[in-house]
Amino acid sequence: MDIILNNPYRILGVLVNASARERNNASNKLKIFLEAGKNIDNDYSFATLGELQRDTNSIEKAENILFQPYERLKFSLFWFLKGTNSIDEKAFEKISRMDFSGAKSLWETYMNGGITSENYSAYFNISTLYLFLYTVSKKQDYLGNAVEYKIKFINSVYLNEYLKLIDIGRLEINEFKILSLYLNTIYEEIKKLGEIRAFLTILKNEKFPYKEQSLECILEEEKKEIEKLVENCRIRRSRSPSDALKASEDLYKEAKEKVNLLKSFNSEELSKAGTDRVAEEILQCVIDYFDFYQDSHPEKINVSYLEEQIKKAEDLAEGILIKERCKENLKALKKWGESHKLEKEFAYIQKELETASKSHFSIDLARSLLDSCKPKLAIIRERLGKNDEAYLMISTAVIVMVRRILITIINEEQARIDFIAKMGINRYELLGRLRDLYSLLKKAHSITLELERMDALLEVKESLRMDKKTLENIIDSISRNVPDAHAGCNKVVLLIIIIATIIYFL
Repeated sequence: MDIILNNPYRILGVLVNASARERNNASNKLKIFLEAGKNIDNDYSFATLGELQRDTNSIEKAENILFQPYERLKFSLFWFLKGTNSIDEKAFEKISRMDFSGAKSLWETYMNGGITSENYSAYFNISTLYLFLYTVSKKQDYLGNAVEYKIKFINSVYLNEYLKLIDIGRLEINEFKILSLYLNTIYEEIKKLGEIRAFLTILKNEKFPYKEQSLECILEEEKKEIEKLVENCRIRRSRSPSDALKASEDLYKEAKEKVNLLKSFNSEELSKAGTDRVAEEILQCVIDYFDFYQDSHPEKINVSYLEEQIKKAEDLAEGILIKERCKENLKALKKWGESHKLEKEFAYIQKELETASKSHFSIDLARSLLDSCKPKLAIIRERLGKNDEAYLMISTAVIVMVRRILITIINEEQARIDFIAKMGINRYELLGRLRDLYSLLKKAHSITLELERMDALLEVKESLRMDKKTLENIIDSISRNVPDAHAGCNKVVLLIIIIATIIYFL
């Protein structure tokens, strides 16, 4: 750990209970040796712990750090202390010879019977050694021992004696603040190693004062880390929506362990806040990516993959609102995907409608348009559902066009009958026209019944209902009143007027 290997006390080659004068003397001596191109190898820097880079700048920096009471306290917790016993010096000699097991044995033997005024330095020192050995071996037992022994020391009655030794001056400090300082510093170091879960598990299993508060403080830091990841992701997608999916992938990968960590340690409030923030951001990444490409390059939208990302967000989320948003967007994305797959069907219908609008209107055109579009509409309905907006719009468009054709041809036929009646053409031709109109109306009625059974917007449905009723009234009037060849002309003209009055309401 850097807190050990580059500890200011180590750089100066002194123990934590060295006085200010001793630290200053050590600093001056080191500078003299450096100027002479020589190294000091008999101080308390313990070369066996790892490489140590010393130069004038690092020495002056170390001296300045240790001049500050708070920093002096912080770094002292991760170095070695010489107590009033003779065991510490012997253990230091073993460390200097890389006999770490020998040093551990000496301190462990001396620790039998609990912490005392004579052996509290053993608890202090073996904790630092175990922390170093954990860095080398990654054995969680070593990390557990390091934390256990240092916590026992901090919670002991000898803490104040230690604070006097390192001379913290007027620094306002208490047991909880020192414990938090120690644990938070380890947390920062452990974070670099990716072993946060192991560290928190150790704390969870330990019994010590302020345990819950200490855990909450560290978990709060994890939540802050999650918020940083979310913010970085937000910036990426804002700057480049085309990169939004990659940003969400990175966020999920980096935040997943932290999110699960909050969940596993039953930090309900922190967990919900952290997980929902990640879920919201992943969902927004999908939305931004979709919005960016749906019009310009819809072929770049992989619906299945986007659905997978939204499901990840939904699985992470704990809040009801974000879960509902995920469900709604999944549903909308699925519909869009189905619509996109149905582009050929939509294009076919649009082309048929366009062709019909430019053609000569006839009853055969109405029948042909309806027969050609209905199978395509059935496919769209099956995939999107009868209440889908896109389906309802295209179905309504077909109905409106067919209805327009019917109204036009019926009105044209009626106009011809009116013209014949006004011109005084013989009644036989007029009766023939009425019979043709009757046949046309029957066919129009049949088509209208089909239109009425189709899905459409409500206002169009209402218009179809009125059309059907009007057609039925006209057909009934003609069937009851069409005169035979011997009928008088006045009766024929009267019937034409009645029919015309009804038809023009279509």
